[in-house]
Amino acid sequence: MADEYIVSKSDMTAVANKIRTKGGTSALLSFPQGYMSAIDAISGGGGVIQPLSVSANGTYSAPSGVDGYSPVNVNVPLPSGTTSLSFESNGTYIRDIKDYASVNITVSVSGAGNLGSKFISNNGIFNASTDGYDGYSQVTVNVSGSGIALDQPLMMIGNASSLYSADVASTINVLSFPYCTEIDGFPDCDGLRSVYFNALPSVPAGAFAGCTNLETISFSACAYIASDAFIFCSALSVAIFPSCIDVGANAFQDCTSLSYVEFPLLSVIPSEMMSGCYSLETASFPACTKIESGAFSQCESLSSVSFPYCSYIENGAFYGCYSLQTVEFPSCTFMNREAFQSCSSLSEATFPLLTVIPGSAFAECNALESISFPACTEISAFAFENCGISLAYFPACEYLNENAFAGCTNLEVASFPVCTTAVSNVFYGCYSIRIMDFPALSGSLPDPFVPDSVEEVYFPLIQEAVSNALAYKTSLSSINFDSLISIAEGMFQNTMLTSVAFPSAQVIGIGPFYGCYSLTTAKFPMVSYIDDGAFEACEHLTSVWFMASSVVTTNNISGIFYNTPIMDSTYLEGQYGSIVVPASLYSAYLADSDWGTLSDRIMSWSQS
Repeated sequence: MADEYIVSKSDMTAVANKIRTKGGTSALLSFPQGYMSAIDAISGGGGVIQPLSVSANGTYSAPSGVDGYSPVNVNVPLPSGTTSLSFESNGTYIRDIKDYASVNITVSVSGAGNLGSKFISNNGIFNASTDGYDGYSQVTVNVSGSGIALDQPLMMIGNASSLYSADVASTINVLSFPYCTEIDGFPDCDGLRSVYFNALPSVPAGAFAGCTNLETISFSACAYIASDAFIFCSALSVAIFPSCIDVGANAFQDCTSLSYVEFPLLSVIPSEMMSGCYSLETASFPACTKIESGAFSQCESLSSVSFPYCSYIENGAFYGCYSLQTVEFPSCTFMNREAFQSCSSLSEATFPLLTVIPGSAFAECNALESISFPACTEISAFAFENCGISLAYFPACEYLNENAFAGCTNLEVASFPVCTTAVSNVFYGCYSIRIMDFPALSGSLPDPFVPDSVEEVYFPLIQEAVSNALAYKTSLSSINFDSLISIAEGMFQNTMLTSVAFPSAQVIGIGPFYGCYSLTTAKFPMVSYIDDGAFEACEHLTSVWFMASSVVTTNNISGIFYNTPIMDSTYLEGQYGSIVVPASLYSAYLADSDWGTLSDRIMSWSQS
């Protein structure tokens, strides 16, 4: 029997139904026994065409070699609120926003091409159908109506050795590729929430820049992070890189939710690496030896840092870390400008090896009260501007620059045992200074240098000073100027000095002690000249000693002691003050035309 006369059972049934309808009967048609079996046994050449069952959209064709139905295209709309997903790469997938009704998964063998697809229409866990194939390992499917929450992330997990942005849909939330060693990056991918690349050796420049929803990262094998790699990842909270040894500039800049970072092997923290990480509270870099410019600037939540091996801090490294309270840098030998400027909560700073404190290094650290810089030899301009320190003790400092302590309104004691050079305005605006101790400062006294609040000054090597250098320091009561050669005009006027001694002074200018109402005693072993008004208005002056080897030359003797007990006895209830001179010159003073007018006040003194 020819193939063209073969009919299927279903067609025979249809014919029988037509016959019954024509005969007006519903009785079953009757065939001789064995008739249907005989028909089934007839060979069709290409096999019997089986019924076509369609359960999903797609294109359906008759089996190869069988002359049957033409290709059938099925496209039934999905139920409302569902979608379908087509997976063409290895991985585990969970629906993104909506449940889906079906999943089409393409399985592939490495280098062997397409193995076909697997149709899934029910919930469940599905494994690759053929052992040994490099395909999907396991797929979990939630079909529409499963009752599962619709906010689960869309995950892409696989064993590929490389992954590129073109392979990743913008809706993907999670990337996990444990064997991946190469990526090109996924910048501005707002959908990404978590990434896991634990075999990746390096993160390219800008790889995840602007991924504003990225919260979790894992790169356990990463040795190198290029510049801008995670810049503007504003949702990222933790960054741990146990193997990283090199990082590019701005790598985590403006990651505003980043609270914890750990880099156990990183030796150089690059420029702006953590700049603008407002939430950063803990930064662990135990191997760090260098911190570059702005590395932690504006990390406003960082409260303490410890860098036991760091020797080099660049400019602005911790600028604006408003919560930073304590810092430990036992190995630091170099620091650049503004390193800790505006760390307004910093209360203590200890740098045992630092030799030069740069400009504005601690400026605006208003809470800074305790400082220790035992090796410091130079303090630059504005280094401690507007700090809260009360004691400035620098045992090794030799040079002070302008405004080094400007605005330190709590500063009370300044002690610099070996300082030999200082410029003007070092202590500008330091309204509370009481004691200034500079035993090695020599040459000329800088002007202005001594604040108005000072009570005691110790400048034993200063040889000269400008006019009015310490004038109107109304609390000044004790001084040491053992090397001063010339006492300048008005130098100490209107101070609270009670006694003075100038063992090296040779000249007393015009009015240097004018208005020193508390001054009682003044000694001048070497003075040879006194100018007009030197002690005018010293109302309690009881004795002045002139011990030079010759009679002191004067300019207007009455003006020198005007309004003092030496000229007017009413200040001492009828008693005059004394002028003490060497016994060997007593007669000469009495015979002098100026001194002789005060003969009854001149007293002889001899060293026993």
